[in-house]
Amino acid sequence: MKKNDVGVSEYTDLKQQIFRELLKMHIRIVRGILPRNEWADQRYWYIDLTAGPGKYDGHVGSPVIFHEEIEEAGMPYSAILFERGQKFYESLSKYFEEMKNSGQVTGKVGIFDKPYQEGKKYTDFKRYRYGLIYIDPSGGLPDFDYLGDISKYKANQYMDFLINISGTNVKRLRKSPDVDFSENLMELLGKLDKKHWLVREPYAKHQWTMLIGTNWDAFPKFKGRRFFRTNEPDGRDLLQRLSMTTSEYEEAYQLTLFD
Repeated sequence: MKKNDVGVSEYTDLKQQIFRELLKMHIRIVRGILPRNEWADQRYWYIDLTAGPGKYDGHVGSPVIFHEEIEEAGMPYSAILFERGQKFYESLSKYFEEMKNSGQVTGKVGIFDKPYQEGKKYTDFKRYRYGLIYIDPSGGLPDFDYLGDISKYKANQYMDFLINISGTNVKRLRKSPDVDFSENLMELLGKLDKKHWLVREPYAKHQWTMLIGTNWDAFPKFKGRRFFRTNEPDGRDLLQRLSMTTSEYEEAYQLTLFD
């Protein structure tokens, strides 16, 4: 799978389509929840830890998709966007500046030109809130220690996490003699304070998948896009395959035959 410096590949359109559909559903869910929970902040919160340039090579990125969907929904919102690359930061800032000048930004948008790990103070809040924290790093893995930290903030108890990741890349790091890294995907997810996980059926040789972490036991399965709960057989098996090498999976399967 070939990528350019923005992370565009032949699978980008599929990823962004799934992201848009999931986000549309999530906004609808939160809009129904908030009026019944006046103790929570009454905005939809969106935190994009790896925002990108906004628009690039004929594609739209996650912050633009969020902006389009939340404005169409007509819902109050706050967005926090991190983009460490100066060129991408300027492109993203320009997009929102143009939208604001044309009266198309009705919520609050904060854009920060720094690594997301340096923005903890921007990801905490005084009140409970509902929304989505999204990470889709181009190359490398998410900082799961950081994700674990912010998942434990009291304000983020009802914030859901969405992670785009390659299962193959995690396994390659585990087996690399040049990297001190031994945790598999299941162990990495365990660092986040989220009780329930949904995993999307992986695609392409790099086993790209999306993972949803939530504390809501009734979170929709989103089965039309091949998401499965990891506490059910299909989802559990998918997560095991994403976490283990072929030999590890076969060994684990053989052991279960004798349990």
